[in-house]
Amino acid sequence: MEHVHLAAEDEDDLYSGYNDYNPTFDTEDLENDVGFQQAVKTSHGRRPPMTAKIPGTAVARPMGTAFGDGVARPMTAVLAAGYSSAVIRGSAFDPLGQSKGPAPPLEAKNEDTPEEKIKQLEKKVNQLIEDSCMAHSHGDLQLSLEKAKEAGRKERFLVRQREQTASADHINLDLTYSVLFNLANQYADNEMFAEALNTYQVIVKNKMFSNAGRLKVNMANIYFKQRNFPKAIKFYRMALDQISNAHRDMRIKIMQNIGVVFVKMGQYSDAITSFEHIMSESPNIKTGFNLILCYFAIGDRDKMKKAFQKLICVPLGIDEDDKYIPPNDDPQTNLVIEAIKNDQLRQMERERKALAEKYIMTSAKLIAPAIETSFAAGFDWCVEMVKTSMYVELANDLEINKAITYLRQKDFNQAVETLKMFEKKDSRVKSAAATNLSFLYFLEKEYGQADRYADLAMNADRYNPAALINKGNSVFVNGDYEKAGEFYKEALRNDSSCTEALYNLGLTYKKLKRLEEALDCFLKLHAILRNSAQVMFQLTSLYESLEDPNQAIEWLMQLISVAPTDPQALAKLGALYDNEGDKSQAFQYYYESFRYFPSNIEVIEWLGAYYIDTQFCEKAIQYFERAALIQPTQVKWQLMVASCYRRSGHYLSSNFTGNYQKALETYKDIHRKFPENVECLRFLVRLCTDMGLKEVQEYATKLKKVEKMKEIREQIGQQGSRIVYIDGQHSEGVYKNRDVLSTSRKKFPAILTAVAAFFVLVSNSECAKVVKRPPRIRPCLDLPEEILEQMFGRLSAGMFSAFHHTLQLAPLEKENLTCPTNGRPTSDKSRLPVNIHSISPWAYRISYDATRYPKYLPEAYCLCKGCLAGPFGEESLQFRSTPVYMPSVILRRTPSCGGGRYIYTENYISIAVGCTCVTGPEKERESNNSVLDTGELKRGIDKGDESQLKEN
Repeated sequence: MEHVHLAAEDEDDLYSGYNDYNPTFDTEDLENDVGFQQAVKTSHGRRPPMTAKIPGTAVARPMGTAFGDGVARPMTAVLAAGYSSAVIRGSAFDPLGQSKGPAPPLEAKNEDTPEEKIKQLEKKVNQLIEDSCMAHSHGDLQLSLEKAKEAGRKERFLVRQREQTASADHINLDLTYSVLFNLANQYADNEMFAEALNTYQVIVKNKMFSNAGRLKVNMANIYFKQRNFPKAIKFYRMALDQISNAHRDMRIKIMQNIGVVFVKMGQYSDAITSFEHIMSESPNIKTGFNLILCYFAIGDRDKMKKAFQKLICVPLGIDEDDKYIPPNDDPQTNLVIEAIKNDQLRQMERERKALAEKYIMTSAKLIAPAIETSFAAGFDWCVEMVKTSMYVELANDLEINKAITYLRQKDFNQAVETLKMFEKKDSRVKSAAATNLSFLYFLEKEYGQADRYADLAMNADRYNPAALINKGNSVFVNGDYEKAGEFYKEALRNDSSCTEALYNLGLTYKKLKRLEEALDCFLKLHAILRNSAQVMFQLTSLYESLEDPNQAIEWLMQLISVAPTDPQALAKLGALYDNEGDKSQAFQYYYESFRYFPSNIEVIEWLGAYYIDTQFCEKAIQYFERAALIQPTQVKWQLMVASCYRRSGHYLSSNFTGNYQKALETYKDIHRKFPENVECLRFLVRLCTDMGLKEVQEYATKLKKVEKMKEIREQIGQQGSRIVYIDGQHSEGVYKNRDVLSTSRKKFPAILTAVAAFFVLVSNSECAKVVKRPPRIRPCLDLPEEILEQMFGRLSAGMFSAFHHTLQLAPLEKENLTCPTNGRPTSDKSRLPVNIHSISPWAYRISYDATRYPKYLPEAYCLCKGCLAGPFGEESLQFRSTPVYMPSVILRRTPSCGGGRYIYTENYISIAVGCTCVTGPEKERESNNSVLDTGELKRGIDKGDESQLKEN
């Protein structure tokens, strides 16, 4: 309490005077104050006293107003609010002056004045320049050039207007500069370099334009595009001389351009001078990389090392990644960091860093083989240098590139050893190395090791899509397509742009017969990879599986536009057209495929069959000869060559020269190489019979012996099958009988050889004595329809085959068409076939023969004896209708039997395919003008068939 200060009784009270106030500020009595109320209602208290105004003098204005009773009050200012001392006392209160009426209208501008016209022209020119720039930004270079030209025309008209109005001193030089500069840029962008240089020259020579010398850089760029490098260097140096040292960055860029031009010219020493100056003044990544390239070009190892050290020391000027890590739990700070983490500035920093890493990696891979005695030692030096720089994380990538270099040199063991060193590294590098190892083992078809390292890569980094793809590939090879699809889907979830995973997923769906899902995958992939031939081929295959040939053909056409020399794609397109029945298009693409890859047996076979179908057998010979060269052990190609010679020489003269003789020689050559070929012997017998040669009996004897041997082989085969059957019935002697059977199989070739030698030595009668019991007579069956159709398809002409497959069968006696009595139809609306519109109309009838293939054959017969050549289209007997015959081929069944099946031989016949009109009346005859009156077709007599019938 001793430290407490108590107030003395004589001290002033702290709250004294609180209730004291000045009565002047009392507003309670203002309502009763007459002077104040009068001052409020009027301007009574503000009017100064009236004094006489003397010119040239100033009367002092009172600083206040007074009421009538002399009481002073504050001065007020009401003049700006509409009050005036000139207002008559007693007038109505009108501060806004509304009683005076509306304000007078504004005076309209006179647009006809020269100055106003000039201003409007300037606005139009500026608008045209802006439109030109906008069109250029949108990529419409032609429109931007047109706008720039129009702006130039209007600007020149504007200058003339200024000169006419005597206001040339007011010419807008900035507008003229803008017009010319924009026009020059548009010329350059449209590759009109001569016009651009002229426009730039106009600007540069005009001394009224300040800093116009900088535009020589643009002129130098144009000369560089024109590959006029000396001129480019000249203008770069002129621009460099006109730019002061204050603009340091621009000078550095111009010097960098000069160095690049020297590199283009091959003057590496001059380029090195420019780049070294830049690296000493203002080092940057691009210049450092260019300097390394120049040292590499001249082969200076020490300078390459120094330049690489300078390159990895170039500052990037970007923030560290730690800046974007939240330091604490402050929500506001975290929001700010989250906002700037992916903004445009951060993206630019990432791009700059990625570009720097790309240049460093490329430089290391380039100089590593050159700076040391081996590329491995060079890579080790680069790795050590990188580890001491700010790009420490690139050291591991360089090690992986070292392994890839081993792969390029086919040194797989060193590549594997290098990659195995990363197994104890951090997770990212370990995953990348294990992924590469899995890929290598997969290529080596060591699927177990590939699967092991794929698991290792996945465990190190589960979000690595390449590791998941390798794992899916290992599972795919083992046949577990469902599980492989799951790995591919996971890879796509981690990286939606992973095209490898999407492609493999489509293949997986294709294996699982989920064609619609596979089609969806490949269509998505095609949207990403527009020119991928593999994707287009998979789409073709899928549409073919979905039985949509039109879409398959369309995708194959797109594939050929991308890869026009791919023989497999061309052959596939030919096969699709062949299936659709378009032989001409199929031939075109098959021929193109053969031209690019003349060793495809399927293509060669199709082309040869096509020429045979079209009865150009001589052209088919070259294809079958090539097939015989590719597969010399296949007798069928040599038989086809001989068959082509035989067919092309069938209609020669009776002396059987030319191709028929070549056919005989070819068959003889085949017989020497394949002496047991039955078909070759049959044709030798036939050709020798046709040509009347003495060897016919020799070849006939050999043919019989070979056929007998064939029958014995068949009987032995049947006996072997019966032994197996008995062995299955007697269960007690199963093992014993099997041993006997295996022993008999081991001795089987020796038995056949002995039997063959025996038949060569003895005659046919002695052969009958050797056989203990006669062979069982089996009924001879006809060949299956499919085999007959294949045999006929190789021999028949296109027209004959079309008739066989498309015409409807009708009874032979039924003739439902007769000669038109009303003349030939002339109306275009009548949709009758061509054969009815002819002046020699004809119809078709069907012939049937069970011993022939095809059993049903169409044959044309004329409907009229004369021709419909009268004035009104009626029949005229001055002309006659006669059939038109076409030679064709059929298969004729012979009485002989081989292998339990009838033997068919090819016979050539002439068949009527239409009618034509000839001059002269028809001779009397007993039957109609048809070759089917006897019930069968006319056919040429085959001497080979006659001899065969006589022998039988």
